[in-house]
Amino acid sequence: RWLFESSSVNGCVRGSAERRDEIVRIPMWAPRAAIGSLCRVAVVAIALAQFAFADAGEGTCSNPYRIAGLPANANNQLFGMEFNTRNSIPNYNWESLDLQDSADFTFMLVGDSPDPRYITVNTGVTESGRCAPSDSQWDTELVVFAQSPNICDVNSTVLSEAWVTRNDDDRRGCGHPSSRVTFIAAPGQDYLIVVKGYNMEETGAATIVINYTPPGTCSNPYRIAGLPANATNQVFGLEFDTYDSIPNYNWDSLYLQDSADFTFMLVGDSPDPRYITVDTGVTESGGCSRFGTWWDMELVVFAQSPNICGVNSTVLFEAWVAYNDDSSVCGLPASRVTFIAAPGQDYLIVVKGYNMEEVSWEP
Repeated sequence: RWLFESSSVNGCVRGSAERRDEIVRIPMWAPRAAIGSLCRVAVVAIALAQFAFADAGEGTCSNPYRIAGLPANANNQLFGMEFNTRNSIPNYNWESLDLQDSADFTFMLVGDSPDPRYITVNTGVTESGRCAPSDSQWDTELVVFAQSPNICDVNSTVLSEAWVTRNDDDRRGCGHPSSRVTFIAAPGQDYLIVVKGYNMEETGAATIVINYTPPGTCSNPYRIAGLPANATNQVFGLEFDTYDSIPNYNWDSLYLQDSADFTFMLVGDSPDPRYITVDTGVTESGGCSRFGTWWDMELVVFAQSPNICGVNSTVLFEAWVAYNDDSSVCGLPASRVTFIAAPGQDYLIVVKGYNMEEVSWEP
């Protein structure tokens, strides 16, 4: 949601960027209860055949429900509609992870993608993207493990080493009692996604929704190409937010707090220097946006360079161009940076929260 402008000044190009006064759109996820009309089940089955292959295993650790062929930018992929945890037993040594024993159901996301995938799993929303009715929800936890040998044994060390992420009560979205996790699925690595109850008393539908996060990562930035001289009111990223994002950079090494972030890449396709301004707090008319100032954000600019997406702090320091927190013309908590974009050089413009609590997930 950033607005770019540029103008020619003495042979150079002057630019600016503003945030458009636009309502943040939340991705449309769609878990549903295991019970539905025959017509609705048939429609979903067709959708799954088009987008991903699901092998309905028993849902145990040793025989998980396999999810293969999840495509890039997949949205609203429903799995496990016909299953629940009511007849399940604990398949893992939950106590060794300081979790309560509970019935559980296991999905396996097959590592058949050649590229990293930014995955979100949710148990608490409907097809329309709204929160599921309270009478259809139950108190879930989501736990993700990297698949590894002997993970189905009771060895607590193996479980701890395979641990990826866990959530109980999605505090940023639909809240208690639903759950939500995000993680990076590495190429070639299988992942076990486990739906469990908060305790042995909690059982219910094993339905989950998986989304493959769209562009905006360090390795797959939102590309801005062809920004012309004298361009005005250039708006980018209207359909995206940071709600499902995770830290894409080693922020600690730059003395910044970890936070969800979204990356734009300004392509260096101009033969002349460009004087760029990015502001997250103003509208295309130049006024202040209440949406742009709804969450506490920072702006960081890097010169694109090899290995910048790794954890090497030296690379990040050398690529550093500009940073700002809270200097928008519209005041706190929006941000504003200015920099000269050299001809032929690509730049990563990163919008991040002040900390992990700050995300753009609602207007």
